[in-house]
Amino acid sequence: MKQNVRLIAALVLIGAVWALTFPLTKIAVLGGYRNFGIIFWSSSIAIIILGGIVALRGLRLPLHRGALGRYAFVAFFGTILPSALTYTAAEHLPSGVISVTMSIIPMVALPLAIAVGLDRATWGRVLGLALGLLGVLLMTLPETSLPDPATAIFIPLALLAVLCYAIEGVGLGRRRA
Repeated sequence: MKQNVRLIAALVLIGAVWALTFPLTKIAVLGGYRNFGIIFWSSSIAIIILGGIVALRGLRLPLHRGALGRYAFVAFFGTILPSALTYTAAEHLPSGVISVTMSIIPMVALPLAIAVGLDRATWGRVLGLALGLLGVLLMTLPETSLPDPATAIFIPLALLAVLCYAIEGVGLGRRRA
């Protein structure tokens, strides 16, 4: 029971931190910070912290050809490209729109996983995808959520970031399968 409480608390904390990502992104880009500067510093801090944890645990980072290819894949599709797209979109879109747009990553990943044979389609999943996508569209359409409908041209940037994250997840799953 105690373990479950800790896991639930950890899940709530992780969710709260993730929820802060998009308002903080908006603050950073409105403060004049640029895409690749944010990507560089956030990645550098993560490398230092996680590298320290790996070193303290006495583990070694695999550096063989396959691992290096995986690292490059994650760097490109999981960090550099989607972050640059998200930061650019955040300059023009409300953080709520970006948050809701990012929530469709699983809705994009499932059809990709089905296409490459990692998962299978069922009527329930297809209906769930359609209803979820409809809900997201209702929340993000320019008439309902954007202060200026002209900023709708930046929604495709956020959607491209979603596609990158979905490709990353499916690509890593495929390499493991």
